[in-house]
Order: sequence, then structure tokens, then C-alpha cells
Amino acid sequence: MRKLTHKIVAAAMALSLGSFYSGCSSSTDALLAFFGIAGSGFNTCSDVTLRIDFEAAGISVDEATGLIGCARSVVIAANPNCMIEETAVGGPPPTGVVDVRIYGCTFLDFIELFSCNVDSGFSLSALIANTTVQSDDCGGGTPGTCVSDVAGGCNPEPTTTTSTSTSSTTSSTTSSTTSSTTSSTSSSTSSTSSTSSTSSTSSSTTTTTLGNGTTTTTMGPTTTTMGDPMNLEYCLTFQNLPDAPPPFPLLGALQYDVDYSLANGEFQGMADMVVCQKAAGFGALEAFNDDDAGDSLTHGFADSNGWSVPQALAICIFEKADTEPAPLAGDFSINVTDASLLQKTCITSGANCNVDGDCVPPDPGECSGATTARVDITTIDQQVCGDSNVTCLEECDPPGGSCDASCTCTNSCGDQVVEAPCEECDPGGICQFGGEPPGTRCNFVAQTGCDMGGFCLEDPDDGCDDNCLLIP
Repeated sequence: MRKLTHKIVAAAMALSLGSFYSGCSSSTDALLAFFGIAGSGFNTCSDVTLRIDFEAAGISVDEATGLIGCARSVVIAANPNCMIEETAVGGPPPTGVVDVRIYGCTFLDFIELFSCNVDSGFSLSALIANTTVQSDDCGGGTPGTCVSDVAGGCNPEPTTTTSTSTSSTTSSTTSSTTSSTTSSTSSSTSSTSSTSSTSSTSSSTTTTTLGNGTTTTTMGPTTTTMGDPMNLEYCLTFQNLPDAPPPFPLLGALQYDVDYSLANGEFQGMADMVVCQKAAGFGALEAFNDDDAGDSLTHGFADSNGWSVPQALAICIFEKADTEPAPLAGDFSINVTDASLLQKTCITSGANCNVDGDCVPPDPGECSGATTARVDITTIDQQVCGDSNVTCLEECDPPGGSCDASCTCTNSCGDQVVEAPCEECDPGGICQFGGEPPGTRCNFVAQTGCDMGGFCLEDPDDGCDDNCLLIP
């Protein structure tokens, strides 16, 4: 079996379950299929493997590796502990059966797990029929599977839909002795949300010629009312700032709560799967948790080396309906619940200082720095995939090439193919321990290009970093 373990962030906009279920019986020209599990939504899992028979679904896998190329969903990728492992089952030659495993973290049993590259025009119904849960570690029993052709289609955010349709069919033939007329009326209604905001009415006529006669079918008006307005995504940056004059002592730990009950929206994700990311260059260990019911978000950081202010801490995605005004910093109340200074000395006696700036044990002297426990939201930017600006948690923009429709990079760094715009270089690896001449290049992702006695290893001196970007 070949295995490929990687951490590729897959950004995906959450759509309604109504969008998913309405598309389950049709084919599509999309190049990505989205996979998840569909349990009760009240239990958690820590390890799930889906087995997908791409061959039976009419989808080609890589002839060399037997793999197809899958990436974590945005909710899964938000937790840095979540890993994805792709394994070709059977072969060689490749059987077209692939196991995709999500593990290393805790997630709900109703969630989109990952997306995979598929052939254009794939059959969604065939893919659904050939996807099973191979193994799981879920409370409440094994969940069902979910396959969608839209990003976020396997996330539990249902939309209320009311539909009414009337159809009448009349068929006739050229025979003077045979005629028939059939009419039928059907309607389906579910509960209507008080937030309904969009209504549309349409009708269509289809004519089919059958040899010696003609059948004409006229579909009556169909009205659909969407219960939820469209959500807009905003990127919030949290920063640790000084709240007194310098000098500033180093902080070693910090925890704070964010009350967003006045913001008329919510942070994307839930619990420890909330879509937050530690700020670039910040070396502390991080923990994020979102209490949707209590409208409270908690951040925690710890660093044995400490950090000084000002320091950007984290970036989080906040969702708000397009009918509401854009969020403001004043909509969020931040309360620091714990802060610890690294050991600093009092000016007079050499005693230690606490976070309040007092000497411990008590001493008439003063600490050598001020408290640094203040946290503010310093920037709020709308994230719009397709505006040609790489903002917030986007990896690329605009979509195209190796940048998918959700502004996520889908490239495979190390496969010797430069996939713009997400890659600037991709020399692959160097064959080691084999009989090839020194410097022989190979495909690091697929572990191919070296003889049976060699291995394809990364080359730290090739001028290309681990993300296939040129080293300055």
C-alpha cells in the first residue's frame, strides 16, 4: 500500500444541506468532490476512514501511485492537530480503491472531512454508491457517509425550503384509435422560517419527439423561499497590546474570552473546531474554543520563551448575514482571564513580579516593567474569494490553476510539476542510498524515480522551500 500524509488547508464556504440533497442525483462538471460523515451531529469522532472505490464510480486515479489527491476541509484544517492520510488499497497495478483517513483531533460526527480531485463530468450518484465508512472511532455508533459536489455540502447548516409544483402531461399518437390523457398534481411543504428573504417563481416546457408521435410535458410554476440570507465572512485579528508605559516585561501565558452576543453573527466552526489560526510568526502554543450557545470564544497561548508587546495573536473568521451591518470592534467584549509574566525582578530587592506589576514576596520596590495583558481586535476585513486580494485565511486569489473556487491551494508540492499560482518552483527530491548518479531528481510525493535500493528525499539546498516557493 502507498500512503501519503500531508497537511493542506482546504478552504470551503459552508452551503446548506438543501443544496447538497437537491444535487445528489445529478452529474456535474466540477473538478472536486466533497466527502464527510453524517451522524446525529451530537457526538464526536477522533479517527475516521472513508473507503472510496473511484474505479467503480468511473473516476481515474494516478497510475503510478494509485492515489487521487485529497485535502482537508476548512473546518478540519483549522485544527493543526488534524491529519489526513491517503492510502491506495491493493495493487499494483492500482485498483482504484482509496482509503482516506482523518485523525489526530476531535470533530463532530456530522461534518465535511475532505475534498478530492475527480474527473470532469463525474457521476455524483455513482460516487455516493461507492463510498463507505471503513473504520471509525465515534461515540454514538458508526455515522453514515456524505458526498457532495459543492463545498460545504456536508456541513450541518440546513436551510428551510418551501416548494410547490404542479405538472400536467398530455400524450397523443398519430393512431386514430389510441389516445390517452394524464394529469397529476403534487406538493411538498416544510416549516417556513421567519427570516425568509428570497422568493422566485419559474416554469418550463419540455417537448420530446417519439418516432410516430409527440409527447409534450409542461411543468407549472415552482416557488422556492430560502430561509437564511447569504453569510458574509469577516477576518478578525486579535493583538496583545501594552496598557502602560514601557519597559514591557515578557508574557509567558495568556487566556481571554470574547463575548460576541452583540455582534449578530457567529464565528465559523464550533467548539475546538472553530476557524481560528495563530498569527504568522507567533511561536506560542495555542488553543481555541467556541461556545456557540453562550456566544463566547476563548483563546489561550503559552510560550516558555515569552513574547513582548505589541504581538499579533490570532486570526478568526466571523460570519454575518448580508442583511446585517458589518461587524465593528465595539461589538466584541474581550476579558483577560489569565496572564502570567515570565520571571522579572523587582528593581530594589530582586524579588519576582506578578502580572499586576507587584513584587512577590511584597517589597517596597517596583517591578522592571508594566503589565501587558490587554487584548484588542485591531483589524476587521471582509474575506471575498475572487477579488484578487489574498486576505485573511485565503491561500490564493483569484481562483484558477492550482487555486480552487474557495481560494485554496490544491497543488502537490514535491511532484516535479510547478502548479501556478500556488507554486513558484517544484524540483521534487533527490535520490538517496540508490545506484543513481548524485543529484538524480525524483518525485517526492509519489516516492518514484529512484531504483529499488533508493529513496526520494527532500533537498534542503535546492532553493525551493517546503511550500514550493522560492527562497529569497
